[in-house]
Amino acid sequence: MGEWIRAGDRLPQERGRYLVMLKTDGDIGFEVHEHLIRILYFGSDGWRLPRHYPEWIHEALKQEVTHWMRLPEPPEEV
Repeated sequence: MGEWIRAGDRLPQERGRYLVMLKTDGDIGFEVHEHLIRILYFGSDGWRLPRHYPEWIHEALKQEVTHWMRLPEPPEEV
């Protein structure tokens, strides 16, 4: 696998799916501070973040991509 790249240093030059580290902070009546690893799509409009929460919670949560890397190649035998 490749190495993690800090999103503040550079972004992917190609569109596609990447493994990312998300920092989640929010204020929905209690503090939420998590670091999550997900697969996201990077396109011309930036990172496409998932919407797993109801809209009112998603609006209160702030998700920031802190690091990314290319996905590894799939196994030769499936």
